[in-house]
Amino acid sequence: MINGGRKEYVAGGWQFIECTKCGARFNAGRPGNCAGGSYCSALKEEWWAKHVGISQDRYALKLSKEDTPELCPSIAAKGVE
Repeated sequence: MINGGRKEYVAGGWQFIECTKCGARFNAGRPGNCAGGSYCSALKEEWWAKHVGISQDRYALKLSKEDTPELCPSIAAKGVE
């Protein structure tokens, strides 16, 4: 997995993932319990995989159409390292 440029943080209880290369950001939600934390982590993994252009078969989650990110021009062009 390509992790260069990946930044995760929590702001006000909301979990975010951001690409430091292009500035794209995704709000994965605000978990209320352990199951919610796992769900938010899986959403972040799915978003990042789509953002860098690699297949993600580990989780069965599907992002909604409006949450599906564009490919990162800085990372996806280099391919999988």
